Amino acid sequence: MTRMTSRTVLTALAWIVIVLGLAACSGRGPSSSNSVSSASGFSLFLSVTPNSVPTVQPGNEADKGGCATLTAKLFDSQGRLVDGGLVLFNTTLGVFPKRPGEDEDSVARFAFTALGIATEVICATTVKGTAIVTSTVEDAHTSVLLTMF
Repeated sequence: MTRMTSRTVLTALAWIVIVLGLAACSGRGPSSSNSVSSASGFSLFLSVTPNSVPTVQPGNEADKGGCATLTAKLFDSQGRLVDGGLVLFNTTLGVFPKRPGEDEDSVARFAFTALGIATEVICATTVKGTAIVTSTVEDAHTSVLLTMF
């Protein structure tokens, strides 16, 4: 009887570990990466939240699906956040929504860091797949993946 109880407990623990592992990979959490540039000394970190967004469904009048927030953090060689750094964001899939005064959405966008942080919004269109989203500051660059389902 003791063996059966131990086996049941171990099985239950195994299922808990599996469920927690799958929950951690659900695609709703952030995705991030970093880059250190030897020439400029900049460290660039990029994250996207959430890391998966829905595309526009057939028959929907909307021109964009779900959106995610990109956050780039720029540090100097001493680990201090860099204010006023020019960050280029670009993507292989999806679009950056047009800003006031712009005529159309784009696949690239510039932003300046404020207190070392630059943010942009990226949205899915009708195309499903995995976007490679890259941020670049001088010779430092890094990428994250964003799933569009």
